Amino acid sequence: MSDLRRREFAWGRACAREALARFDPGFMSIGKDDNGVPIWPDGFCGSIAHTQGMACAVVCPVGQVTGIGVDVERICSLESYMASTICRKEEMPALHEIERRGGPAAALVGFVAKEAAFKALYPRLRQFLEFHDVYLTFSDASSHLGGRFSLAELFIGGGNLPAKLDGRWACCGEFIFAGAEFHLVASDENRCTKIVYA
Repeated sequence: MSDLRRREFAWGRACAREALARFDPGFMSIGKDDNGVPIWPDGFCGSIAHTQGMACAVVCPVGQVTGIGVDVERICSLESYMASTICRKEEMPALHEIERRGGPAAALVGFVAKEAAFKALYPRLRQFLEFHDVYLTFSDASSHLGGRFSLAELFIGGGNLPAKLDGRWACCGEFIFAGAEFHLVASDENRCTKIVYA
């Protein structure tokens, strides 16, 4: 790991400790598992993100959400072929509309939203997902500076998981941020994510 990456990692951990301290000043350390995923204190979930020049963290009591995720990236142009690597074809019309209106590249919006979603889902699923495992719907495509997204389908095996994931993305200066909340909900077909065996 380069010195820069070590500093970014430390900044992210510092943000997480500060966020936890708002609930209880006694929280000091955040562990990590064999995959490098943060281990949060009992009763809390959280997420850490960092990129060159920026770090952030979110923390929440588990009773309010099942999982929470955040991601941040520098705004940059991406090759158009990256969009099909990151985004499902069903996601592309809304993402291209954001880009057409002067927003970030479609692939970049899709990337930060999915990274936030992956982090929110991980505490429940305990598995790493591929980009095409997740189908997100994007609303507010008329805005090029920010909008909402939600989980439409999750293409993994695992049976019934009545769940709801909602998020937001926003541009701020040189950066694009995304945050997502994952909730288990009472069975309701209009609100639940479909899990499809692929």
